[in-house]
Amino acid sequence: MNKSIANRAALLAALAPQIVPFPVEGLGVVHIKEFTALQRVDLLGHGEIPEEPAEQFKFMAALLPRVITDSDGKALLKASDVDALINGKGSIVQKLINKMLEVNGITKAAADTIEKNSETTPNSDSSTT
Repeated sequence: MNKSIANRAALLAALAPQIVPFPVEGLGVVHIKEFTALQRVDLLGHGEIPEEPAEQFKFMAALLPRVITDSDGKALLKASDVDALINGKGSIVQKLINKMLEVNGITKAAADTIEKNSETTPNSDSSTT
C-alpha cells in the first residue's frame, strides 16, 4: 500500500526541487538544484538535443546557471556566465553537466554520449581531477 501525503504543506514540500551538494576537486562543494517542473518540460520539450558535440556541450552548459546554487538554492550564476562556462576548464564543466543530468534523472546513456562527445569540444580538458 502506498503512503499517502498527509496535507497540502507535505505535498508542496515533497514537490520542492532538492539541492544536492557535489564535491568537485579544485572548486569545493557545488550545489546542484533539481529542475523545476517547468524547466524540465522546457528541456525535454525543446526538441532534440543538438547532435554536433560542440553544440551539445553549449546547450548543456547553458543549463548550468539554472541549477548551480548556494546551499539555500539561490542561483550563483547568471545567463551571461554561459560563455565563461563554455570556455572554462572542460573537465570541470563536464563534471557539472554530468551531475546536473544525474540529479535530474536524465539517463546514463545520455550523460555518456555527452561525455564522449565532450572529448572533441573546444577547450575540453580530458584529464581527470
